[in-house]
Amino acid sequence: PELLRRYQRARRPDNLAMLLGMDTLDRLFSTDFPPARLIRDRIQTELAACFESAETALLALVVRHLGLARPALLGRQ
Repeated sequence: PELLRRYQRARRPDNLAMLLGMDTLDRLFSTDFPPARLIRDRIQTELAACFESAETALLALVVRHLGLARPALLGRQ
């Protein structure tokens, strides 16, 4: 029981931060309040760009690793 209490106490700040973050995102994405919509749209745009560039970089890495194409074909020298 003491070990579990110490673990819970140690994890509490991280758990509260995650809870706060998830609650904030839930509220942001479930409202039609115009300023919140602007923030939400900006977040979605930025996340989409991040995932797209990460996907492109990962694909280039895999293709180079497998020797399927020269790096120049992927826009790199």
